[in-house]
Amino acid sequence: MKYGVEVIPGIEVSSVYEGVEIHILGLFIDCSDPVLISALEHFRQARDRRNREMLRRFNAQGIRLTMEDLHCGNPGTVITRAHVARALLDKGYGSGMNQIFKKYLQYGGAYCPPKELLLPEDVVRTLTAAGGFAALAHPFQYHLGDKKQRLSSPVLQILA
Repeated sequence: MKYGVEVIPGIEVSSVYEGVEIHILGLFIDCSDPVLISALEHFRQARDRRNREMLRRFNAQGIRLTMEDLHCGNPGTVITRAHVARALLDKGYGSGMNQIFKKYLQYGGAYCPPKELLLPEDVVRTLTAAGGFAALAHPFQYHLGDKKQRLSSPVLQILA
């Protein structure tokens, strides 16, 4: 700890609660846990399928994007909507990231199929089985309110 900072293994996983996408942190996870590795591979495959569908939709409308455009020279990168937005911006399809997101990358929009999301209970179960501590990421972003976050779901009680 040269600078007094301890690095811990962690992950942020998307989930859905009452129709709202939420993100769950897994801290102090065992990165070698076979169940976790299998779950992460499933997530990656689902994301890859979604990204290929996004590219298909863009290309069908004459907006030429390739996986290479999204990887930005790093083929091991996990591609997110932000990578797609950056590629669109680089190709001149908008004047800024906000405009690109609004025009092209709204969830459920013409170019952005819905994510395959897990139930919070499944995410928490997987993370805790891998020795991790589960916590709700940026809780106020979801506008659930303090009381609802604490009382409405056993999973959110665990996460709160």
